[in-house]
Amino acid sequence: MNKLNCWYNVLEVADIIFLIDGSRSIYFKDFITMKVFMETLINKTQVGENRVQFGVIQFSTQTQLEFQLNQYYDKDKLMQAVGDIQQLEGLTSTGKALNFTAKYFDEAQGGRPHERQYLIVITDGEAQDEVYTPAKAIRDKGITVFAIGVYNANNSQLVDIAGSQDQVYHVENFDALGSLEKLISFEVIISQLLCNGSKLGKQLSEIKSKCFCPLMITLCFCVCTFAACELSKADIVFLLDSSESIKKHQFQLEKDFLKDFTDMFEISQDKFQFGVAQYSTNQKAEFYLNQYHDRMMLNRSIQNIVQLQEGTKTGKALKYIDHFFQPEKGSRKKEGVPQFLLVITDGESQDDVSLPAEALRRNNIIIFALGIDKVEKKHMVEITGDPQKTYIIKEFTDLSKFKKRLVRTICVTEEQKGKSILFSEALHFSIQS
Repeated sequence: MNKLNCWYNVLEVADIIFLIDGSRSIYFKDFITMKVFMETLINKTQVGENRVQFGVIQFSTQTQLEFQLNQYYDKDKLMQAVGDIQQLEGLTSTGKALNFTAKYFDEAQGGRPHERQYLIVITDGEAQDEVYTPAKAIRDKGITVFAIGVYNANNSQLVDIAGSQDQVYHVENFDALGSLEKLISFEVIISQLLCNGSKLGKQLSEIKSKCFCPLMITLCFCVCTFAACELSKADIVFLLDSSESIKKHQFQLEKDFLKDFTDMFEISQDKFQFGVAQYSTNQKAEFYLNQYHDRMMLNRSIQNIVQLQEGTKTGKALKYIDHFFQPEKGSRKKEGVPQFLLVITDGESQDDVSLPAEALRRNNIIIFALGIDKVEKKHMVEITGDPQKTYIIKEFTDLSKFKKRLVRTICVTEEQKGKSILFSEALHFSIQS
């Protein structure tokens, strides 16, 4: 496998406002899908006062500010705010909404006119008022506008909004918004280079890779199409320590790691399935193997995990997790699909782990254990039964560096061990949440 050198400039600072259609022509489930789509894009950026700011405005007959650019600098609160948006219903007054939106890029409303600013308009219908003049006024302020049309959206109006056909994107239905996530199977780059005609685009095409610009010409998602995993399918369950010794920002790093890890696999009923449980003194099932076969919904569920914050009963949790690997919870063990359990903890268990862990291994479940900070490796080996499946890292921030190594270990079959496998070396850089 050849190594790809990518030239890029990461999007570090920007103002991004979503202007979303909440008219009555949009079904409730489609409105939820639109919110999940926004959450997915938000989750791939570094949110902050000096980083990327997001705002959301919803429109139908009336226009409603959901939140402005400087309202949320905490990603959890930002994602929650998106999830809490309620559909307005009504008609499609897009021009009126564009007029309303223009001022929210101004400094008085939390905008940073000296930084890059983007407006992303998502609509499924034809505007019932004039859109060209208010959209041009926004573009004349130096704001880059992108228009996403769903189903029967009027293309000429979308071009009037965006100012160019190149910045208009059509999808057949709201579910198709998830095609972005389906394409990003391994690593993601948000690039400031044009996909078409750039050094990056040419370099990617030379090695039969895909450079895909689903939304933004200047924010291209570039994906290498290398076959990176020796496994074609697997059931993978995460057991996350959420005890009180783990600080809130550290638990967020656990969730970020989990999301980044699952992003590296093709998620479907016939490919890779994921389940997640967390534990402290007690345990909580977040979702089972057969619950999510859609990447955006899975990512949203991960982001919504709320830390338990009690003691550290790892043994009790290992006994509990056994039912995740039953057919009624989506396990395909009887079909010969490999079964994996990944345990992440920062402390020594307050109960015995050896017996429940051994029971899982006897049930042909392959266990990996990742200890953080002062966890002793010998206690982790009691869980895995194999030092080669046991890892210790110094701090939670090292989780992002460990991702590729763990994926490579899971992906490489016994026959391939010892060979030089370059997994996702083509794209070195990913956006960390």
